[in-house]
Amino acid sequence: MSNRIIIKPAKNIKHHFQTAKNIIEYKDQNGNVMSTSNGELRDRYPNTLSSTRPIWSMGTHRWKISLGEDELNELVKKCKLTYERGSKQGQLIETADIFDERDPFFNHTKLRVISFEGQTSLLKDVAKDKIIFEAMKNNTIFGSRGNGLIAGNVRFIISDEQGDRQFELDQVNSEIDAIVLFEGLVHDKKLMIASALGFKASDMQDPDSLKLAMYAYLKSQHRGEDNLFNREKFMAIAKEDSETVSIKSLISKAKLASVIRFDKAKGFTYGGTIVARDEKEMLKFLSDANNKDTLEKIIDAVKEKEKS
Repeated sequence: MSNRIIIKPAKNIKHHFQTAKNIIEYKDQNGNVMSTSNGELRDRYPNTLSSTRPIWSMGTHRWKISLGEDELNELVKKCKLTYERGSKQGQLIETADIFDERDPFFNHTKLRVISFEGQTSLLKDVAKDKIIFEAMKNNTIFGSRGNGLIAGNVRFIISDEQGDRQFELDQVNSEIDAIVLFEGLVHDKKLMIASALGFKASDMQDPDSLKLAMYAYLKSQHRGEDNLFNREKFMAIAKEDSETVSIKSLISKAKLASVIRFDKAKGFTYGGTIVARDEKEMLKFLSDANNKDTLEKIIDAVKEKEKS
């Protein structure tokens, strides 16, 4: 069993490697021979270097890495990196805050991997490599052959033969499971789920339209900022109780009708007042019996919007 993950440059990708310090000749748009020693962005050249590290998401205000707090901090301890500045300089870093843009661990100069001519490798059982790998999976410039679809912005390919094959099997199995689950639902539940997932009204006008739209949704390889595929989102919501799905459907409809508004920085706003930071909090807010009046007002407002 291979313990190594290989990172290779995607084919025909330009302008994403940083040139080495030595002078490299190239031709400009007019065909004139030029040279550079300033590390400027150019096409792929021999002796080029690129650095990869975890990235901060301005949209979700967190480091883009799919690790639970306990697993992350266990790996942080194993990295044995030390504070580079401040009163704790020289002391071991034992925890990392995924919601702190200035976190000393995620900003550490040694928490990176250097690629030579776009190629490098990582070891699965090395703590730092494991964290870098999890960060790569949340960085859109990295893609895997396992999902059978390489987006246009992918610059590097993550190659892990055993992992790729298992990934393909998992995707096929999850697609089959999702389709079987969908077929077993009553039509009203299908409509609520589709609405909660943000389907257009035209996709839900009759059973056949809904089936076609849902099948296309489940087969899509789209992965959202939450790192979930469409079918994973469907599976999660399809297994929830009807009341929860109904409220999620209402939230989606209310957003579409501008009865409630959502801003990534502020959260959910109703009547000019911020009531929740994210969908999870909004769901909790509308499920609270103390907010029944607000729930009913939102329901009535959505109905009025749908009539007009």
